[in-house]
Parts: sequence; structure tokens; C-alpha cells
Amino acid sequence: MAYQNDDLLAFRQLRAQAARKKQLETQRAALTDRCQVLSVQAEACRKARQAAEQEVATLESKGPMGLLYTIAGDKAKRLDEARQTLRKARADDQQASWDLAQAQVDLAQTERSLEPLAGCDSAFAAARQARATTLQAADLPQSRQLRILEEALAQGEDWFQRLTDLCAQCRAVLDAARQTLRLAERVEQFRTPSTLALLQDAADLTVQQQQKLDQNLTALLTGMEERQTQLEQTLDDLLAQDLFPSPVEEAFPD
Repeated sequence: MAYQNDDLLAFRQLRAQAARKKQLETQRAALTDRCQVLSVQAEACRKARQAAEQEVATLESKGPMGLLYTIAGDKAKRLDEARQTLRKARADDQQASWDLAQAQVDLAQTERSLEPLAGCDSAFAAARQARATTLQAADLPQSRQLRILEEALAQGEDWFQRLTDLCAQCRAVLDAARQTLRLAERVEQFRTPSTLALLQDAADLTVQQQQKLDQNLTALLTGMEERQTQLEQTLDDLLAQDLFPSPVEEAFPD
């Protein structure tokens, strides 16, 4: 007979890999957002530097603008201020470029770390099922706990899907209410101040109600997702326990 804990090591290893993958995916999402923000900032700093360089070049030139500032008598002051602005703009531009480059390096490293974990989710799901089957067949006290957890998870998944569908319906109604208002405002026979005001009030009320409902449903979804995560954690903790005696212990009981 196969040792009942043969699947335990594989389960623990794959669980660790799945957790690592989830951590890296969260890190990748954060770094992707950071790269987008830093890219915008770097572009703004580049344009500011170019504008400052152009200002200094204009003041230093012997062209019409340079001559104009000379005649006005404040060329030296303007040039000094422009050079100070340029020094700061160059420093900001350099720092923004460095920050963006570092974030891009971190993102690339995260992507590389994720590559060997590409198939671990499905492998972990299979290992979890195999481990659960082993525990259920053993008919231990923990087997009953496992069945309760699995039933709670299945029920939670059903409610999560229902809430997700309800959220989609709510947002569709919200979009329809906004569209109705836009269409009504373009219909010629409704172009009286009192009718438009009535339509506006009714549409605003509908939109506000739907927005509130959407917020409540989103909060429920978040809470349900957190509950499911906690249940999965509890289930995996149970499956990760060494619940069976080893062959040596069976052969030489106390």
C-alpha cells in the first residue's frame, strides 16, 4: 500500500510556489503602475528641461530676443534665473530617468522570476485535490473538517458569482440611466426648462441610487473575496498537516 503521506511533500512545495507566484503578480501589477506614473513624470521633466534650455539659449543669443532683453536692461538677471532653472530641470530630468529605469529593471526582474512558475497554479490545484482525496478516504476527524470547509468554499463561490452578476446588472442600469438623460436632453420637444429640470432631477436620483447600490455590492464582493481567501488558507493549512503515521511508526508502535 502506498504511503498515505506520499503527496504531502508535493503539496507543500506547490503551495509555496503558488504563494510566491501570487506575491510576484501583485508586485508586477504595482511595478507596472509605477512605471506608467514615472514615464509620465519623466516626459514632463524632459519637456521642462528642453524649455529651460531653450530659454537660456534665447537669452544667450545675439538674436532679436537677446537684444530685446539687453535693451530692457534685465538680461543679466533673467539669464542667471534661467540658468538656475535649467540646472534644477536637468537634475530633475536625470533623477526621473533614473527612477524610471530602476522601476523598469525591477519589473523585468519580476517578469523573469514569474516565468518558471507559469504552470504552478494548475499543478497546485491538482495536488490539493489529490491531498483532499487522500484525507477524505482516511476517514479521520480532520476528514469531516475538510468536508465542511469544502462545502463552505463551494457555497461562497456560488454567492460570489451571483454578486458579480448583480454588480454587472447594476452597472448596466447605471449606464442606461446616463444614456437616457443624454438622449432626452437632445430631443427637441423636451427642451423646456421645467421638463429638462424634471428629467435632470429624476436621472440624477437614479444615478445616485445606482451608484450607492454599486458601492454596496462592491463592498460585499470584497468581503466575500476576503472570506474565500481565509477559507482557502484554512483548508490548505489542514491539508498541509502530517496526519498519517509513517511506515516505521506503523511497524513499531509504542
